[in-house]
Formats: sequence, structure tokens, C-alpha cells
Amino acid sequence: MKIGSMIGFVTLLVLIATLLSFGSIMVSISSIDMEEIASELPEFTLENGHLNLEEDFLFDESGVFVYMTEDIDSFSYDDADSLADEGYRDVMLVGRDRISILQNGEYQQLDYSDLGSSFALSREWIATELLPFVKVVIFLLYIVYFLWRILWYFLCAAVYLLFAMIIAAVMNKQIPGEVLFRTAVYSKVLMFVVATLLELIPLVDISVPLLFRVAVTVVFMGVAIMKLPDNRPALTVYP
Repeated sequence: MKIGSMIGFVTLLVLIATLLSFGSIMVSISSIDMEEIASELPEFTLENGHLNLEEDFLFDESGVFVYMTEDIDSFSYDDADSLADEGYRDVMLVGRDRISILQNGEYQQLDYSDLGSSFALSREWIATELLPFVKVVIFLLYIVYFLWRILWYFLCAAVYLLFAMIIAAVMNKQIPGEVLFRTAVYSKVLMFVVATLLELIPLVDISVPLLFRVAVTVVFMGVAIMKLPDNRPALTVYP
């Protein structure tokens, strides 16, 4: 099979896998009721680097602490850490000029002014515009993800090529490098498909261990190389 056909096959394979993953994500996101989520938030606007609230908001449940107020300019790490010392796992403190988040021991903060003067956010925008915006962002990210997966597939095949060369040497076979590379490329297909299908199973976190994937792929390569013809020129015996 020619190089162009091989590239086309891998591109189609990765495209199908990426579309299935993208479709699964879109179905999950589309089931989210953003209006219901937004209704749980206080009426607020975030514009010109400042937060405006009609009233303070407090959420304290299951180890999660969220407090929003415009009466305090900003919170600090010490404020979040003191709440973590009380047993809270996730802490989000939202002031007039800054948001501070402490999650699983990692602290981050963002000053609204860093978002630029044109940035604006409100409860109404979350209810009506956030989901379409997220879908567009995910679509663009999946385009990059698709291209990266193709590149990563061939990079992994290049690594498997080294195994293929070792296997061919052990079998004392002389096989062209391009043939061994194609063997590596196609030997990866099974575990790539299996891993993709497992990722699509909802509510189940199952992944194929790396060593198992490598072992299965190497075995497939070994069987294929064993069946490939030896390219070593035949010796001519002269009388």
C-alpha cells in the first residue's frame, strides 16, 4: 500500500474517532439546562473590571464554599486557606475586583481588569449565551485535537518502528524500512479502536493500560513481520 493511501487511512480513522468523541461531548453538553443553573446564581454583572451584585451570595455544602460580594475589593490566599483549614475542599471567593479559588490545595486568582475593558459577563449571558459559546470553543479545540491525534499516531508508529526493526533482526529477516513502518502503523489500529470505544462508554471510567497496548501492538507486528517475505537477495551459486 502506498504512502498516500496509508496517510489517508490513518486520517480517516482518526477523523471517525474524533467525530464520535465530539458527538458524545455535544450530546452531554446539550442536555445541560443553563437557565436552571443560572437561576441558582445571584443577579450580577461583570464589566469594566468590576463586579456588581444585587445581594451577597453564599453557598456552603458538601465541602464546597462559595462567597460572592461587592463589598470587598478582593480576597487573598490567606482568606481561602483559612476556610480550607476549616475542612472545605473547594473554596471560591468572589470580590468586586478579583476572584480567588483554592481547589485541592492549589490556589489561583484572577483580577477582572486583566480580562480587558471590553469583557462583560452577567447571569442573563450565562443562561442564554454561554452554552453556544462553549460549543464553538469545543469545536475549535477539536479541530486542533484532530490534527494533533494524526501527528501523535505517526509519532507513536515511528517508535514502534524501532520494535519492528528489532523483531525483524531477531527473525533474521531483511525487510525495507518503509514496509516495517507501514506494519507499525497498521498494527496500532486495533488498540486505537478499542481505546476509542472505551472512551465513549458513558459513566464508566475505563482505559487500556499503556503496557498492555504496547504489548498487543508488538505482538501484532511480530505476527505480521513473520509473514512478510524476506527481501534479502538470493545467493547465486556458480559451478
